[in-house]
Amino acid sequence: MRCIEAAKRRKSKGTHVRWRFFVAEVRKHSGAAGWKWTSCILLLIASLILTTLSAVGADDLAETYTTQIQPLLVSSCGKCHGTVPTDNDLDLTSFGSAQAILAKPKLLGDVADRLRLGDMPPKDAPQPSQAQREQLLGWITAALDAEAAARAGDPGQVTLRRLSNTEYDNAVRDLTGVDMRPTQAREFPVDSVGGEGFANVGDAMPVTPELVERYHQTARDVAARLVLLPDGFRFSPSTERPDWTEEALKPLRTFHARYAGPNGEPPLAAHLAATLKHRERLTRGGPAEIAAVAAEEKLNATYLEALWAGLSGSVGRTGSPSYVGSDGLEVRRTQGEVDARMQRWRKKAAEFEAEKQRRQASLLKIESLWAQSKRVL
Repeated sequence: MRCIEAAKRRKSKGTHVRWRFFVAEVRKHSGAAGWKWTSCILLLIASLILTTLSAVGADDLAETYTTQIQPLLVSSCGKCHGTVPTDNDLDLTSFGSAQAILAKPKLLGDVADRLRLGDMPPKDAPQPSQAQREQLLGWITAALDAEAAARAGDPGQVTLRRLSNTEYDNAVRDLTGVDMRPTQAREFPVDSVGGEGFANVGDAMPVTPELVERYHQTARDVAARLVLLPDGFRFSPSTERPDWTEEALKPLRTFHARYAGPNGEPPLAAHLAATLKHRERLTRGGPAEIAAVAAEEKLNATYLEALWAGLSGSVGRTGSPSYVGSDGLEVRRTQGEVDARMQRWRKKAAEFEAEKQRRQASLLKIESLWAQSKRVL
């Protein structure tokens, strides 16, 4: 038992002092090389001595209990706390060895307290002498001290702690940025309240197999909301891909809404106001003046040019667009200019279509990989 080592330490303080002096003398008169072998021998001798002292201390406690303490317990306490009466809740005569009674240190502490207070044996029962009382108290104290020293640093039984339902919900929210409330969605068992009135007492919050299964289900739910991004990942309140797309488009639409209408069209009112405010400049100038006005008013130059052309009637009957030159005369674009512009638009449209197809192919590939990942999860 651990009290063996404690008893050894208590009975060998003087020996330890002499041992350290002996080691110092040996090291003083030994060379560097000889000390290595000498130290190994000294360690072996020390372990043998300590083991012997340990056995001696344990034997003293065990022998004293067998020869003196147990008979004293039987004679002083056995009448009320023995095999008779049968309704007795404590049998002090059943401990046949020191090891058996030392296995119940709390019981020994209670017996010592009763002896110190004089509650036991009862006043009407035969009383032990003062020497016997002190002998019994002395043995219990020495045994408890040895057991305490042997268990120094041992925390004993450690409660397996877990987060409460509220703490778990908050932890998932802080880690993912999404308030999922998994304990409500998966119907976690209600947290028990301890005797102190708190809902986070470890002893009142067991980790049951049912709760572990809930944790596994929650982990799958969180993983199903994981959205892969080019530079990392994020979590979504939804597990559906269309919702993920809408979440990505929403900030873009919000940004463009500051400069366009609800359907993405440029703000007509602001452009019309600019044409009225800068009518003289737009009438005298050409595309360069339109671009300057658009920059001043923070408007779209292309849309402002098209709007001004429509308002000023600068689209001829032949369908060839025109604008007003710096000299105030209408300047009509040639058919070649119109064809060149149309060609550029067709090229842009083809590039846009090719990019759209590439994005669709990439999306299909990502969905395929995601389906495989979900099956693994």
